[in-house]
Amino acid sequence: MTTKAKSTTETTAKAAEEVFETVMETGAQTFDNIVKASVDAATKGYEKATAYSAAELGKTTDALKKAEKFGKDNAATFDAVTKAWTEGMDVYRTRMLDSWKDMAAMNMACMDKMMGMQNPQEMATVQMETMVEVSQKSVANAIELNKIAFDMFAKAAAPAKARAEEVMEMTMKAA
Repeated sequence: MTTKAKSTTETTAKAAEEVFETVMETGAQTFDNIVKASVDAATKGYEKATAYSAAELGKTTDALKKAEKFGKDNAATFDAVTKAWTEGMDVYRTRMLDSWKDMAAMNMACMDKMMGMQNPQEMATVQMETMVEVSQKSVANAIELNKIAFDMFAKAAAPAKARAEEVMEMTMKAA
């Protein structure tokens, strides 16, 4: 090989080596850029996903708190209705028993009067008086029992009505 050929071969080899090194450096830089861009994209994606998850978790927590409050409010309403109903039934039952006791006492008083009667005229008078008294007491007791029942229904319905209005208002706001 001649010196000139050797020199050209060395120059070509050196040029090829430089090109190869440049390609390798460019490839390494490109690979580094790709890795860096991938890491940056993954980091940004993770940050966005974390922020989204935190926001959604907050929304879910708020929704669960609202659902819990809704359930507690419904339970409180049920308790109030049940309490009013139970108290009303107790008053109604007590008044009914008192009414029966009054009627029994009236019957005993009538029987006592009839035991001492002397003639049919007295018997007819006692019967008429007793019938009028029983009728008046029966009507008065029925009116009083109806008032107690109405009051019981009104007191029991009030919490349910108020809760239904709250729910309707919440529904209208949500719509």
